[in-house]
Amino acid sequence: MIIVKLQGGLGNQMFQYALGRHLALLNNTSLILDTSLMVNDPNNRKLGLNQFNAVYKLNIPILQKLKKYIIPINEVTEKKPFNFDEEILNLRGNFVLTGSWQSEKYFTNIQDVIRQDFTIKKKLSDEFINLSTNLKKINSIAIHVRHSDYITNPSANSFHGICSPEYYQNAINYMIEHVSDPFFLIFSDDPQWSREKIKIKEHPVRYIDYENPIRDAEYISLMSRCRHHIIANSTFSWWWAWLCDNPKKLVIAPDPWLDSKKYEIIDLLPDNWIKIQK
Repeated sequence: MIIVKLQGGLGNQMFQYALGRHLALLNNTSLILDTSLMVNDPNNRKLGLNQFNAVYKLNIPILQKLKKYIIPINEVTEKKPFNFDEEILNLRGNFVLTGSWQSEKYFTNIQDVIRQDFTIKKKLSDEFINLSTNLKKINSIAIHVRHSDYITNPSANSFHGICSPEYYQNAINYMIEHVSDPFFLIFSDDPQWSREKIKIKEHPVRYIDYENPIRDAEYISLMSRCRHHIIANSTFSWWWAWLCDNPKKLVIAPDPWLDSKKYEIIDLLPDNWIKIQK
């Protein structure tokens, strides 16, 4: 069996699940999600994958049971976050995985499976259906603004940083130059900042604030319906851009991804994504 210790918000959980799902398929075994690390999460993060058609078993005390029955199991901790470790995909047997595993290279070979797993389980709202139907008919460009704890939490702010108004403006200008008749949708958890700082002239704009009824998995799925993407330095952003099925999509991502110099970020962003100074 493959056991993944979940940690972080929905975007982080999706990366951890995707690797676990791939390894479970390679080993012809079950994927078990262990949420024990989330019990004392300072940001009160909860399991978010239950909103999707993800395939897993949920069992927090699984390690104790394995030890009780003397089932051999190995624990593997990620060595270098944001750096793909090809040896991980060679693991065979029973394993417990701890890490962020933030690279599409861990699941590229099963991307169709992952896309299916991350479809929404619940009945879609009328607002979602109406919006998503229209988004694929136009050159829709999703812009994501992520502030929340990046602003309110000093340690998160110094680690992540936020994308500047200049980043968004340069990304918007790039899209205008390369996409005909663009229609911008701004998805934001900070509506006031977005309306004040992001200026788009001569092209239609619609604001989709996080306070609206569209939430979590439905929110991320709606963003993925847009044809092109300007993302924030957030795994939440990363996933809705990756899940977009437009083969000609343009994705613009901030560089550097983190303000912190602690990690060397090599494999987080796909090679064909466009990087613009944060």
